Amino acid sequence: MIEFSQKSPETERDVYRPIIVGIKHKKETIPETLAFLAKYDFEGKRVMLEICDYPIPEKYHLTNLEFCEFFEAVAEKITAGGGIVLAGDSEELIDHAAGELERLWVEGVSVYLCGYRETVTRERDPHFLRYAKDNKPDMIILDTVHAEYVARGLGYTE
Repeated sequence: MIEFSQKSPETERDVYRPIIVGIKHKKETIPETLAFLAKYDFEGKRVMLEICDYPIPEKYHLTNLEFCEFFEAVAEKITAGGGIVLAGDSEELIDHAAGELERLWVEGVSVYLCGYRETVTRERDPHFLRYAKDNKPDMIILDTVHAEYVARGLGYTE
C-alpha cells in the first residue's frame, strides 16, 4: 500500500489535497487493507473508490468476484464509519477495457500480459483524475498504479 497525504503550506490554502491510498485489490489483502484504513475517521468524509456504482453491479460479480469482494469490504468499512462512498470509475471505460483485454487474450497469453497494464490505465487514469478534480473527495482509494497517476496529476511529489 502507498499513501499520499501532503499538507499544504499556508500560502496554498485553496490547493486540493485529498488523502490518496494505493492498494492491491486482491481477496487476500482485504484484512491488511481494512486494518490500514482503521486509522482514518470516515465520519462525513467522501471517499472515492475504483468502482462504477455502489452497490457494485451484479454483472461485475460474474466476471471479477475477487475485485468486487475487495471493494465491497472497503465500502462497508467506509459506510460503517459514517463515510460516503463515491463511485469514481466509469462503467463504459471498464467495459471497454474488458473488451480490449478479451481481444488480447485471444491473441495469446504473452500479448495479454504485455498489454494488460496499458489497457486498464490508458483511459481510466485520466478519468480518475478528472473525477477527483471535479468531485473533490476527501480520500481516494485506488489500485497503486491508478493512485500514483492521480497523485502526480494533483501535484503530489514523492
